[in-house]
Amino acid sequence: MPPVDEETASLREELGKLVEKLRIKQEAVRDDTSLGTPGQKPGKASTKKLLKGHINKVTCCHFSGDSRHAVSGSLDGKLIVWDCWTGNKIQVIPLRSAWVMTAVFSHSGSFVACGGMDNMLTIYDLNNRDGNGMAKMVREITGYEGFLSSARFPDDDTVVTGSGDMKIMQYQVETGQKLLDLQGHNGDVA
Repeated sequence: MPPVDEETASLREELGKLVEKLRIKQEAVRDDTSLGTPGQKPGKASTKKLLKGHINKVTCCHFSGDSRHAVSGSLDGKLIVWDCWTGNKIQVIPLRSAWVMTAVFSHSGSFVACGGMDNMLTIYDLNNRDGNGMAKMVREITGYEGFLSSARFPDDDTVVTGSGDMKIMQYQVETGQKLLDLQGHNGDVA
């Protein structure tokens, strides 16, 4: 190894001081990650409301914009729309596939979308019922080459999805038209 000249040594010393200065500033604004004082128990989480209704594993849950209603999806092949204040089921929606991985409310709470291992997005209108009294299916969007792992409504007119085919796609709810197809992930989009 060649000998260190005076200029290199000076630069290394200056760099070391800058790194230490940066570490001190980062430490000052760092989040508190402690679990409390040693010997004391941290705050205890408690159950506020237990919602019972699924007969298999619950795979997803999403609250509506009003923070009162939630939708849950389960491997029992059902979506349940809940009133979280009372604990009552508002609607039970049977699915064509039990392999649901995502369920999401629209901003207004009028629509629920779900999908999973069936490689399709299904959108239901909670304000309209079909002949059986169930939420009316508005749209089934197919064309995914992998499972559907996530969905969100930016507004009531469009829905954005992430899937196992490494794509993010945006669709128009009313027509099912694809508005956006983003590729670039090297793995599943969750």
